[in-house]
Amino acid sequence: MRKYLLKDFKHRGLRPLKKRYAAACGIAIFVAFFVLLQASFSLARQPASCWRTLEKTKVIKVAKTVTRAKYPNADVVDVDEHRWVKYNENGTYIEWYESYSKILTEKGKRSLKTISSSFTIPYNTTRFTLVEVIKSNGTATAVDINKNSRIMVEPAQMRSNIYNPNNKILQVSIPELKVGDLVHFIIFDDYARVRVPGTWSDYAVFEGINPIIRSEYTVVAPREKPLQRIALKAEIPGTVTHTEEKEGDFIVYKWIAKNVPRAFPEPRMPPLHTQVQRLLVSTVKDWRQISRWYWNLSKPNIDKTSPEMKKTVQRLIRGIDDPHERIRRLFQWVSQEIRYLGLTVEKVSPGYEPHPAIMTFDRRAGVCRDKAALLVAMLRLAGFDAYPALIMVGPKKDPEVPQPFFNHAITCVRQQDGSHLLMDPTDENTRRLFPPYLNNQSYLVATPEGETLRTTPVQPPEENIMFIETRGELDAKGNLKAKTVLRFGGINDNVYRGYFARLSADERRGYFEKIIKEITPGARLDSYEIRPANILDTDKQLEARLSFQVKDILIAGKNIVMLPVLRLGNRVGMAHRLTREMGLRKRKYPYFTRCACGVKEITRLTLNGSVGGIVSLPESEIVEKRGTAWRRDLSFNGETLVCESLFKIKLPEYSPEDYLSFRETMEKIESSNRKMAIFSAPAAKKLATAAEWYSAFHADAVILDELDEYDLEDARNWTETKQVKIKVLTYAGKKENSNIYIDYNPIWEDVEIKKGLVTSTSGQIKRVEDKEINEMDACWVGDAPRYPAAKILVVSLPGVEKGSTIEYTIVRKKKNRPFFSMNGAFCYHDMMQQNCSETSDHYFFSV
Repeated sequence: MRKYLLKDFKHRGLRPLKKRYAAACGIAIFVAFFVLLQASFSLARQPASCWRTLEKTKVIKVAKTVTRAKYPNADVVDVDEHRWVKYNENGTYIEWYESYSKILTEKGKRSLKTISSSFTIPYNTTRFTLVEVIKSNGTATAVDINKNSRIMVEPAQMRSNIYNPNNKILQVSIPELKVGDLVHFIIFDDYARVRVPGTWSDYAVFEGINPIIRSEYTVVAPREKPLQRIALKAEIPGTVTHTEEKEGDFIVYKWIAKNVPRAFPEPRMPPLHTQVQRLLVSTVKDWRQISRWYWNLSKPNIDKTSPEMKKTVQRLIRGIDDPHERIRRLFQWVSQEIRYLGLTVEKVSPGYEPHPAIMTFDRRAGVCRDKAALLVAMLRLAGFDAYPALIMVGPKKDPEVPQPFFNHAITCVRQQDGSHLLMDPTDENTRRLFPPYLNNQSYLVATPEGETLRTTPVQPPEENIMFIETRGELDAKGNLKAKTVLRFGGINDNVYRGYFARLSADERRGYFEKIIKEITPGARLDSYEIRPANILDTDKQLEARLSFQVKDILIAGKNIVMLPVLRLGNRVGMAHRLTREMGLRKRKYPYFTRCACGVKEITRLTLNGSVGGIVSLPESEIVEKRGTAWRRDLSFNGETLVCESLFKIKLPEYSPEDYLSFRETMEKIESSNRKMAIFSAPAAKKLATAAEWYSAFHADAVILDELDEYDLEDARNWTETKQVKIKVLTYAGKKENSNIYIDYNPIWEDVEIKKGLVTSTSGQIKRVEDKEINEMDACWVGDAPRYPAAKILVVSLPGVEKGSTIEYTIVRKKKNRPFFSMNGAFCYHDMMQQNCSETSDHYFFSV
């Protein structure tokens, strides 16, 4: 209540009166001064364990000094902010956040036109208590929060095939912003439920993409549960001060940061918030406590098995004596048969608690924690000592402060020697139990006795080599015909197998045509082949075989001829992908490669008299450093030119110092690749046919039947019924048809799924259940609160496989339309519903 006293007195008119009331005025002024003074003392005495707003007049005064000249590299300056948290012994807490940000550029204005606060039911609720725009003259205009705000389902999760309507965003649009304005808002969050009962942890950042003039962070803790671990990381000397004091039943921890310069993100760096000045706090004493919590949370659902699960386990391991091969069989089944799909049905700790193993097994769908728990259950049924594990994909966790913030779940088998065999069944296209991109990551195995935080081992680059072998012949005119074999080893297999599996045959051809055209002008792809034919057969290494030709490849001078050495290693493979963003000459933050890998390339060109004798051959070159290795050898035996090269990226993460060495190696490679052999001047594959006519079109799915019916009540109201029957032909067809996305706006239509079922090749039928139907918000909803919100009805089909038949019926009830209209298509070409960075053609053919 005290924080409103000054405002109340002002509104009651304690101002100088007219001259004829001078005496009364003097008394009034004295009384006003006395009351204001008392109010000021009250505010000064207000305990730090109570939330209070920032001093507005003081902040506005500081904001007037913020100019573009003073902050030439800033779009927005954070003038003042205060984050105040008060937690209870059971871990629940409330949080107030107040912010003043000044806009300096048009880009900054765009960034603040919409402000948002995320929340997840049932953990927390959020609300804006104030949003206002303060002009340069000090006048403030309050934003009508009710009219300019909207709660929407978080849309980004759909890109990961996760559909949780409880993940929400509260967005507020701020109209009529201008450069020079000061945006002021206050958010209140109530965390009435916690993931790990009886604990509290937090992560505060004191550096970001905006300069910070002042930032305060206050934690009010019960005396009975003080903070156990505190760490200020990547400290900028002299910018952060810390105090700690006891107030009654509370301990008040306070950190204040001042005059922190902005950070500049760099390509391929770990997430910015993990590298800048940051504060980690926790009431958790050690990692074993979190390990035990996740085991106790997961164990009941791991134990929920079925006779059918036991039969499947026995069938998969029957006749196999090697324990590692048994593990591999079970792993492969879970990784390939369980589709990655997020449906949140848990009640204890949604987002952390896995589905019951029997549910994931039966529905053939789940996210990482569900697939990991199912694999644990199946391994245990096979007699292995298996456990779930939490892992942080991306930057390593700060080990000195235990916190339950992880973003992925995997499976662990404790071996007889006590070591951990890790596996990640999330990826449907992996050959390895544990993919290299999870190297050098923090993980925590969940066990009854509790485990400590560990780091995953780094596989050497030799296990992740992309091998490229090219053989070609030149004719007398200097035209080249060649064949190349690409063997995708290790991480290359993992990444490219999943990529190719999602492409149609024509899209794959387009990918290889692009590569061939880039290696030298005039190159043309004749044919390609990907092996194995069943790309999901992870028992066999992924290979691609290309045939191509290049017209007039020789570079002729007056008396000499130069021959470019073809290189595909700088166009394909993980090593190529990881070196594309090395434009910075020096860095402040690490260069994040996530795995060690390499490329080995051998090219043999038979010249057949197309050139004369050898004049000059580039010398062999070798680079061997801590983080990289490279060598190249050229030889000529009078008829055949041979070029062999090997490039290795040895580290999953390069410090700024290692990065300089990395760049030196890349510059050396670039320079060497420009050197050519100099000589004196010289005196398709047919497509397999199938029974169905549409196989020649490389279709991923075929529409067997489609019926549209229109039942008109009148010219403005009618019902549309669409019945569809689709057969899935390929893995790409499975990925594209496992979900049905129905766009609609409830203002003028109602949508209902009357029928939804999937029939397997064996005749087994699985019907869509209510929990597999989720209503999501369209992605634009939060940006346009004044317009009727559009929806996306997402139907997640159970058990879709190659060869499955999908049947569904959609009923749309149109209402209050201006007139009756309809449209339809009888041939579908581009059916992609989501934006993506790669080519997006997808073929359907209607029978």
